[in-house]
Parts: sequence; C-alpha cells; structure tokens
Amino acid sequence: MSSAKKNLWHWLSTKPGLVLALLLNVIQSWTTYRFFGIDASALAYLMGAFTVFIFLVDNRDDRFIKGFFLIAYGVMIQFSYDLVFKKALEGSHWADNVKMLLMMITIGSTGAGGSLIATHSDRSSTDQESNTNQANGEAAFSRLVTLERQVQGLDRKLDRLIKRAGLASACLLVVGLLLLILLLAR
Repeated sequence: MSSAKKNLWHWLSTKPGLVLALLLNVIQSWTTYRFFGIDASALAYLMGAFTVFIFLVDNRDDRFIKGFFLIAYGVMIQFSYDLVFKKALEGSHWADNVKMLLMMITIGSTGAGGSLIATHSDRSSTDQESNTNQANGEAAFSRLVTLERQVQGLDRKLDRLIKRAGLASACLLVVGLLLLILLLAR
C-alpha cells in the first residue's frame, strides 16, 4: 500500500476519522431517503455501518477500550435501526435482507468487542499455570513456534483482506455520494 493510502487508512481508523465516517453515513442515508425511499436508505445506512465497523476493527487502541467501543457500536447500530427504520420497513420485501445485514454487523461488532475484553482480562489475570511436565514442554514449544509462524502468516493475509474490504466499502460509499451529487445537480 502506498504511503498516502496507508496514512489515509490510519487516519480513518482514529477517533476523528470514525466520527467523520459516522457523519458521512448519516448524511448519505438521509439523502438516499430523500431520493430513493426508505428501503434504499436502510441499505445505504447498513453499508456505511459496515464500513465504520471495519475502521473500528482496525483502530489501534487499548484492548479494553476498543472492545468497549465495538460493543457500544453494535448496540448503537441496533438501536438506531429500531428507532429510524424498523417501523417504516414493516411489510417491505427488503425487510428480511436489511435485518440480516443488521444482525451481521451487530453480532460481529459485539462479538469482536467481547473477545477483545476477554483477551484483556485473561492477560491481566494473576493466576499462573505451573509447568509440571518439563519433557513435554520442549516438544510443545517447537510445535508452538511452528504454529506461531503459521498464525502470523494468516494474520497478515487477514489484515490485508480486512483493509481491502474496508477500502471497497469506502469506495462504494464515495461512489454513492458522487451519484447522489450528480442527481442533485440535475
């Protein structure tokens, strides 16, 4: 990734970048509602919410704080959907698809947040397991080193996949905003 793209990605994963992404999501959803109706607005809102979720996952912060933000975001997305879109979408043929996307974002963010908090609490716990079997320890250590190398390779691949998915979602958001501006210019 080039330096400018990397810096932009890093900035979008900071708190001001997340606030900007949330604001753009609300603006995009509102303008989509004005031109295409509530169904398209709900889908645009959830696409933007998925983009913000990716930026939240890539945020470089303390585990506990990041986990808390992810859980709060999942709750906020569910609450805002129920407040704005749920009643308007009743009986719509899009309702089931929108609910599925909403559940994916909600469960993904709360699950990721809970996992981060659990990891934080496990690392900060005081109980230590004793090493009772020294002979098996060396063989287990060599297997652990091999597994660690494999996990690091998978981690790099997953990181690239997450960044590409976030970039694709951000591009879709920009294209949607550009189309909206073109429609407004008519």
